[in-house]
Amino acid sequence: MTDASEVIAARNMAAKVGPSVEVTSIIVREVQWSLLDVVIEEGEEINLGEFPTYELGHAQMGNGVSYRLNTEMVGKVQAGDIFRFKSIHQADFLMGEGHEFSDEELAAFGSVSAFFMFFPYVRQLLSECTTNAGLPALLLRPVRLTVEEQIVAPKSTTPADTGEDKEPPT
Repeated sequence: MTDASEVIAARNMAAKVGPSVEVTSIIVREVQWSLLDVVIEEGEEINLGEFPTYELGHAQMGNGVSYRLNTEMVGKVQAGDIFRFKSIHQADFLMGEGHEFSDEELAAFGSVSAFFMFFPYVRQLLSECTTNAGLPALLLRPVRLTVEEQIVAPKSTTPADTGEDKEPPT
C-alpha cells in the first residue's frame, strides 16, 4: 500500500524534473473501438463498471523522454457490454541542456505530471467515439485519486522494448 510519505517523495521527484523539461508533442498512437450488438434503452445511461485501467510507461532517448499511456475501458448497460475502448497516447518531452534524471525521477514525473497531461485527451477521444457511434455522450469525470492511487505503477521501457527508434523526440 502506498502511504503519504511515498506520495510526497514522488511529488518532490516530479518537481525536480518538471522545470527542466518541455513538452514537444502529445499524440494518439492507437485507438481500438468496438461497438457491440447490444440494445440500449432510451434514457439508459452507460457506465464503465470498474474504473478504467491505465498503464504508464516511459523511455529515455538522448536528451528526451517519451511517455506512453495505455487506457482500456468497457461501456456497460443493463443488457451487457455495449463498447470496448482502448487507446495509446504518447507525450514527448525535451530535457534542458545538462539535465540528467534517474529512472525513478522520470517515473515519478510521469505518474504525477504526464498522466494528468494525457487525461484530457483520453477523455475527449472517448466522448467523440461514443457520440460518433450514436450513443449518449460519455464524459469521464476528472481524475481524483486517493493517496493509494496517486502513484501510477510505472513501467520503464527502453526504445527497443517499444519498437521505437532510438532517436530523441523532436
